[in-house]
Amino acid sequence: MDKLIAGPELDEKIAHEIVGAVPCDAWEVVDHGGWHGEAVWAKFGDSACEHEECYPSESPIRYSTNMISAKQLLGKLLEWAAEHATSIALIVDADGYQCVEGGWGHAPVSEDGFETCFLVQQDAFYDTPELAICAAALKYLGKGER
Repeated sequence: MDKLIAGPELDEKIAHEIVGAVPCDAWEVVDHGGWHGEAVWAKFGDSACEHEECYPSESPIRYSTNMISAKQLLGKLLEWAAEHATSIALIVDADGYQCVEGGWGHAPVSEDGFETCFLVQQDAFYDTPELAICAAALKYLGKGER
């Protein structure tokens, strides 16, 4: 998988391919951001739509830059792992973040007597945990995967 770039294009891809959400004009801004700088959107009464999953047309859900939104994807990944009798791990090291399937394996004991752990599957490292989660969601939950 190519290196991902955080932003609206990736967020829309995640919304459509993984979450099954569509852009919708029924949303209204209820708070223009105040001190935290992000608009808050809601749907009210007559403006409700018939979509099963949707998001404001003007503001896709920020899966690639917001951990609260990325955690929704992580929940979907954990459900997928349970259904496939495997595991998903979000790890960090000096190279960045990874979200990988399979857990840990063990290498032979080294000369100094220590057993070394390594990841069964090595994926690309990402600068943020949100991007690592997005990459795993596209890989394991995306169309045509597995």
